[in-house]
Amino acid sequence: MTAPAAAAASTVTKTAAAEAAKKDVAAYLNQYVVKPAVRTANKIEARSATKVAAFDAPMKAYIEKCDAAGQDAAAASTRRFVAEQRQLLSYRVVRCFEEGRYLLSGQYFKTYTATKALEDARYLTTLLCLFLISVVLGRQSVYPPIAPESPFALALSHKVNPNY
Repeated sequence: MTAPAAAAASTVTKTAAAEAAKKDVAAYLNQYVVKPAVRTANKIEARSATKVAAFDAPMKAYIEKCDAAGQDAAAASTRRFVAEQRQLLSYRVVRCFEEGRYLLSGQYFKTYTATKALEDARYLTTLLCLFLISVVLGRQSVYPPIAPESPFALALSHKVNPNY
């Protein structure tokens, strides 16, 4: 075999090997990525279609009305929700002040029971949890800030290995 013929045969062999490798990768991706994703998507769609079929009459009428108007029912619902919440914001402010006055007047504690104490404890626990989550997300630490004269302050400006 001559050198050009051997080079051509080698190129054909390399090209065939590359094509076989591409087919193997494509088959792998098809079997382990595409098919499971498509099966999952089909299951999600079938489950959603079952839920849509079980909607109550007012919701079906609303969806049909939106379809007849050529708009997306979910987008229209979201727009309506946002508009209603904007309108209710003033009501919520007034209601907050009414509840504050109710607490400060002492009426709340005249009918205070163990059940209300438990509800208040749950509320305060939730507030504490939200505070700690906010501190961790805001400062990335639950520990107090390091004072500038602290021996640990060196680690803030220099990389220090504490294992030495």
